[in-house]
Amino acid sequence: MLLSYSVSNFLSIKDKVTLSFEVKNDKEKPQNLIETVDKNKEKIKLLKGLFLFGANASGKSNVLKSFSLLMRLLYLGPEYTLPNGKPTYIKNIHHFFQEDSKEKPTEFEVRFLLDGEKYKFELAYFEGIFVWEKLSVYKGARAVNIYSVKDGKLVLGQMLTEKEKILLRKNYTWANGKTFLNAIFRERQKDLEFFLKVWSSLTSNAVFIRVPENFYSDTDTINYIMCGDKEKTAVLNLLRDADHAIKDIVIKQVDEKHVDVYFAYDINGKRVLIDLGNESTGTRRLFNMAAVFLSAAADWKNNGVLVIDEIDDSLHPSMVRAIISYLLNNMQGVQLIASLHYTGIMDKLRRDQVVLVEKDRKTLATSVSTMADFTGVRKDLKKEKAYLEGFFGAVPYLTLSDDFEEDDEE
Repeated sequence: MLLSYSVSNFLSIKDKVTLSFEVKNDKEKPQNLIETVDKNKEKIKLLKGLFLFGANASGKSNVLKSFSLLMRLLYLGPEYTLPNGKPTYIKNIHHFFQEDSKEKPTEFEVRFLLDGEKYKFELAYFEGIFVWEKLSVYKGARAVNIYSVKDGKLVLGQMLTEKEKILLRKNYTWANGKTFLNAIFRERQKDLEFFLKVWSSLTSNAVFIRVPENFYSDTDTINYIMCGDKEKTAVLNLLRDADHAIKDIVIKQVDEKHVDVYFAYDINGKRVLIDLGNESTGTRRLFNMAAVFLSAAADWKNNGVLVIDEIDDSLHPSMVRAIISYLLNNMQGVQLIASLHYTGIMDKLRRDQVVLVEKDRKTLATSVSTMADFTGVRKDLKKEKAYLEGFFGAVPYLTLSDDFEEDDEE
């Protein structure tokens, strides 16, 4: 399970920013916590979800994109092929408001819990090259090296067996533009099972939904529906929360590779089919996300991170509240990271779940904090009201005048 994620020198992010699932006060809204145990069977409580709020262009999407990029680098490495067939690599991802950032790597850090032990994975990337990579285990508050790769040298920790060291050195020669952890995973050697578990813990069930990249990708939900009546009914019920008039979902095979999706309505006793492409933006987006929502709640077990950029995009506030409530109440050990502008959910969250993303007015660099980082904030504070009044920052600097007057109190 994820303890924290950090990144520095990425797009609008200059200095290290951190998203932490570790609990600062376990007495506030305990229903929003996941409970697990460490290797000594001591209870550990983590947040079920983190929610990023902030003005437009504050850097919310960049924080989430960086996490997505880390998963991409772990899976595939930095190289890819352009449409013209020319090979290239991921570049120009450094912080773009400071000249000195161009010569520095983008640094990632993931702290996670595996079989009751705390680990830290670190990766530095610069213009097609992995500058360094390190995996550590925590012994108390100290991070002890398991392996590290830097300047072409592999350093192995003392805790490893001689057999593991021999196999790891052999795997290192096969990295070839990929992370060392990826090289280990590709070989899937039984005697390196621990490292395979580390790979799985970092990468399994890491799902990203972003606007607009995934917006029209309905393949996952179509495949989910075609699994059976139970899955189809679950999707239908979710869609009916947005549009109660939908009676059925009809999938018609066009050819071996393509299908058409229709929603069925009952109009004066007559069945009418409407193509998915003619549905509202919100309904289409909900259809696109349905399989991920339902799978995260029902199928993923104690391992997974669901990342959604602008979870409230094109959806009614009541629907947003219902979706977030559904995910937090039904995901078993799966953690949620979502950005949004809808502030009506704030008072249903803990203070350490409300992540405030702000762009510095002078340096234009993105910073991250939570409401729990502010002193003197009571548990019963009306979070939405205080946020909109500017108490916590992370709100727009408006030049437009707000001419709406407060209603006179009688």
